Parts: sequence; C-alpha cells; structure tokens
Amino acid sequence: MHKRIIETSLIGFPLTLEPGEREALYFKRVSQHTLSTSIFLGSEIEYFQFKTSKENRFRFYVGAILGLVVYNLLLAIFFKDQRYFLYCTFVMSFLAAVLNLNGVLDHLDFFKETTFSYYLIFTSSLGTSFALLFGYVFLEGKKYLKEFIYIKYFLQFLAFMPLVLVFTRIYSVKASFFGYYIDSVITLSLLFLIISCFIAMRRGSPLAKVYLFSWGFVFSGAVLYFGNIYGFFPKNVITENGFLLGNLTEMIILSLGLAYKAVVIDREFQKSRIEAEGKVKYQQLLRTVSHDISNSLMVIVAGARRLKKISQNNRVLSIADKLTFSTQNMLEILDQIKTQEKLLQDKESFNLEKVNLLEVLNEILIIFEDALIEKNIVVKMSIPLEHQTVMAERVTLKNNVLGNILSNSIKYSPVNSKIHVYSHENDSRIDLLIRDEGKGFSEEALTYLNKDLK
Repeated sequence: MHKRIIETSLIGFPLTLEPGEREALYFKRVSQHTLSTSIFLGSEIEYFQFKTSKENRFRFYVGAILGLVVYNLLLAIFFKDQRYFLYCTFVMSFLAAVLNLNGVLDHLDFFKETTFSYYLIFTSSLGTSFALLFGYVFLEGKKYLKEFIYIKYFLQFLAFMPLVLVFTRIYSVKASFFGYYIDSVITLSLLFLIISCFIAMRRGSPLAKVYLFSWGFVFSGAVLYFGNIYGFFPKNVITENGFLLGNLTEMIILSLGLAYKAVVIDREFQKSRIEAEGKVKYQQLLRTVSHDISNSLMVIVAGARRLKKISQNNRVLSIADKLTFSTQNMLEILDQIKTQEKLLQDKESFNLEKVNLLEVLNEILIIFEDALIEKNIVVKMSIPLEHQTVMAERVTLKNNVLGNILSNSIKYSPVNSKIHVYSHENDSRIDLLIRDEGKGFSEEALTYLNKDLK
C-alpha cells in the first residue's frame, strides 16, 4: 500500500506509453497463499470503472454480513445463548480473512513498514479456528460427536499456532512455509467439518442438514470463482464473485438454522410450561377428588359398623363385613395414589417390605367373592411356603398388579371354570403364574402384541 500510486484494494499504477513505444514490465508476487494472479490492463476510465464495481461488491458483502451479525447479537441478548455470540465471532473472523485476502484491509494503513496483507496468515488462522469451534457447537458436538472432540482440539491447535508466531522473526523468514502450512490446515479442517456433518446427520443432529446445505453453497461458489480464473466459466458478476456470494449464502443459511433452533427451543419451552401447568392442575384435582372420595367412604364404613350393631341377620352381617373390607381397601388405594404422587414430586423410592402372597391373594378373593360365586368360578392356589414371602410395596402389589390380573381373569373366564394360581422356580428367580380357562387373544392379536412389546 505504501508503494502504490493509486490507493485501492487493487494493486494499480498508471503506465504512460508514447505511440510505438515498447516497455518491458516485470512483476513479482509474494503471497502466503497459493492463489493465482491476473493482470488487468486498460484505460484509466476502464480501470476506475472496474475498481468502483469491485469495491461496491465488497460494500454490499460487508453490509450484508454486518447485518447478520447485528441480528444475531440481538438474538444472543434475547435468548442468552452462547451459540449466537459464537456465530458472530465466526462471521467476523471469516469477514476479516476475506477482506484481507482481497487487500481491502490494507486501506486501514495500520502498519508503518508493511500492510495487513502481509499478515494474511493471521486472519486465515483466526477464521479457521472459529470455523472449527462454531461448526462443532452448531452440530451439537457434545451430544452427537463426543469421540471427535480431541480431533477438533488438535486441529484448533494447528490453526492457532501461526497466531503465536506471526509477529516473530520466524514468520518474516519463513512466510511462504506458513502459507503452505495454513492451506493444509484449512483443507484438513474443512474435511473434518464435512465428515463430522455426515456423522452427526446419521446420528440425528437436527441442524446437520442445514450445515451441509450451507457448505454446498460455499463449494459451489469456490468452483465458480476458480473456474472463472482458469477460464472454465465465462467472466460475469456471478463467476467473478462466486466465493463472496457462496460465503454470504452460507452465513445466511447458518443464521436461519440458528433462528430455527431458537423457534424449536421456544416451542419446547412453551410445551414444557403448559405440561407443568397441566401437571399442577392435575395434582390439585387429584387431591380434591381423593379427599372428597375418602370422606364419602368413611360414611360407608361408619354405616356398615352401625349395621353390624343393630342387626342380628347373618346375611346382613356378611354384607356389612364385605362393605367394610372393600371400603377399607378403597381407602388404601387412595392413600397409595397420594403416596405415588408424593414420590413423583419428591423423587423418593418406594418403601419395600415383606409381603405374604397368600394373604394378599385371599384379600383380593374376598373383594371378588360375589363375582366368583355368580360365575361359579373356583380359584385354586398352589404356592409353597418358601415362595410365599416377597419384597414389594403391599398396596401396589395387591391392587395394581395382582388385583388387575385376577379381575381380568374372572371377567373373561367362562362359567363353571377354574383359575389356577401357582409358582415355580425359574433359574435364580420365582415365577408366579395365573392361568384361567378363557379363550385368550387371537393369533393375529398376539402377533401385534408381541411386536409392540419388542
């Protein structure tokens, strides 16, 4: 920049030739990156038109990128999510690398003896480091790419090394080596991000497709850009600015991906809030219903006791005993519901105790005695003494497990049939079996049932 006669991102200078005059010009290119060089030769008007057109393209590019940065900074403040801050740093580091690569940062004239372009390795390393960091976070690497974390650390270390050495004498002596070095690191980093993207996509990462889609535009833009340089594609606005357009599209897609993620998170938050409110209402309703039913059941218990006191009829006394027993059982169930609700709230464990299976089964048969008599069903129990004691939560085992099974057996058993309840040893465990004489499920229903169980 200090040696340029015309202050522009293009290395331009005026050349005056008289008619018929010949002049030999020699150019030496010094670059840290292995990019091609083209020379534009034209009149002063053509040159400034070309210069203005190119600078306007960069103004559009910079304005669009800064717009995305401001938008995501606002999202970062609103959602308090580090991913948006990380996106902004990634985009700004990439913007610095692109501008430095095209000589735009040289206008800052920050250095007295050299230019920003000389330290292109610095912005390239910075952009690569943040691309690795953002890519891993965007793909939710902690969840879907845990085993690749050390590869990411290693590549970040390789990308970060030039940042440490760029202002030392080693860099000034071996600048070209660092150019080849960072080009290799950039290539490895891109391969790592693309491979990680495919793996994360297979493992269910919701934003992997978005990330892959965005890089598709970058590669397409690069193909157009280099195709234009080497003459494979015609020169036009799209091919000459393929890389800028591809990069800008990538940044927009990634920003939309983060916005989509924000919408999903907000929906999940709203859903969780609604579910939490519904749970509170359900718990309040459950408490109210349990309390009111308990009061009504206590009235039935009191009435049954009065019947036993005022009546000498054996039939009435038997009914009163069943009412008392069944009502007490219902009160136990209500207590169990309250206990289970408390367990869900307090995350406590069930209180296991020794339970005698025969006692529990006999209590259940008393409840279903009328149904058994009505259908003339006989329940035969064969449980050895050594199999009778189990560890369980008594009310749950009695009502939710054995009570439900026996209730179904009685319901679907034919008249004048038998229900067998027995146990046997199976390796290191004891199996309790309840077998009735009902017709059971059809073969088709069993197929679907077994399929669902798997």
